[in-house]
Amino acid sequence: MSHLLPPLAALPFLRRITPTRVGRLLALGEIATGGAIYLRSPALHQSGSVWASPPGIAVSKDVFMLGIRVGLLLEAATEQ
Repeated sequence: MSHLLPPLAALPFLRRITPTRVGRLLALGEIATGGAIYLRSPALHQSGSVWASPPGIAVSKDVFMLGIRVGLLLEAATEQ
């Protein structure tokens, strides 16, 4: 969790929160933002439903794969 230390130094009020909690809150915020964007993009889901449309499936697959790649790159960068 050493990758969370620079933001904690920049934002002193976060020092009272554990790095694990900061990471979880950040992830929750990102998931909520992504969900809101998804629901406000009618081309990505079927009308009146949360089920993805064919273009939405393609976009979600690409975003998922991008997330995996970024996660692997960040992990490799922080291990060195």
